[in-house]
Amino acid sequence: MHEASNEKAENAHSLRLRQEDRTTQHSAAVAENLPHSWCLRRKDQTAWRSAAAINKSSQVEPAAAAAAPASPIGSHVTTSQGKTSAEALMTSATDPVTYAEPMESPQRDHWKRATEEVSTSILLNTTCSTLNSREARQLQVKPIGSKWVYKTKPNSDGSPRYQALLVIKGYKQLDFGESYAPVGKLTTLRYLISLIGRYGWNMDHLDAVAVFLNPEMDDEDIYMTLPEGWPEGLNAPKIIVRLRKDLYGHKQAPRLRYDDINAFLLSLVFTPSSADPNLHLRSDGILILLYVDNVSISYPEAATKAVMEVKVRLSEK
Repeated sequence: MHEASNEKAENAHSLRLRQEDRTTQHSAAVAENLPHSWCLRRKDQTAWRSAAAINKSSQVEPAAAAAAPASPIGSHVTTSQGKTSAEALMTSATDPVTYAEPMESPQRDHWKRATEEVSTSILLNTTCSTLNSREARQLQVKPIGSKWVYKTKPNSDGSPRYQALLVIKGYKQLDFGESYAPVGKLTTLRYLISLIGRYGWNMDHLDAVAVFLNPEMDDEDIYMTLPEGWPEGLNAPKIIVRLRKDLYGHKQAPRLRYDDINAFLLSLVFTPSSADPNLHLRSDGILILLYVDNVSISYPEAATKAVMEVKVRLSEK
């Protein structure tokens, strides 16, 4: 009986020792791994802060992102160099307003040459016919005045290009017919740019100088006085002419121009788009977009020769 009690006590003591030993081993393992776990947590926190900092620095303000968009068309566009809005405002603010201003400026020779080119173009195109003194006296309507408009535009190399326009004061025109004409859509231009960027096409920009001088006038009789600076000199404001062809500022100029250029492109086997009547297409891949006095020609490399022929025909027009 006494021996059984001693054996039971020894077993209980052994069990308690084994439990203490396991507890000691667990505590030692925890103590050994504690610095490593703390180090891992520090590394995790550091990595999280670094990721947050990178994410924050990669976020760009919308205005900054829109300030310098990447060009999708690269070197395929052969149009003239653009200018920032500030430069455009600066140029428009310094352009002459009256005829006397450019003639007294340091760029007098440039402005005078531009004025003479327009005058010569108008005379060669028989844009107007002069009324003799008897016809002028018998005229029962008041002639509309005209003026010179001067603009500075950039060339492809960035140098200034001096442009003069003879404009009729259409805001004084009271009796006129249909004046509506479709205008090229911005979405059409975006579509053309996407084609150029994706397929590596070319885009050429043409500025039709005498585009409003080409259309023949309809049955309407428009009488106009010539401005100062016309070849007749000081007598020019007293000269009355009748317009035979359209001119800048005329109320019906956009419609007459569109009808004329549309008929011309149809003769070159172009077809106006049903989505945008100012976009003309041809089977060889040439796309022509019209916008007032600007012509944009988009085409694949294989159609380069055909585009040159179209340009020649446009210049002859």
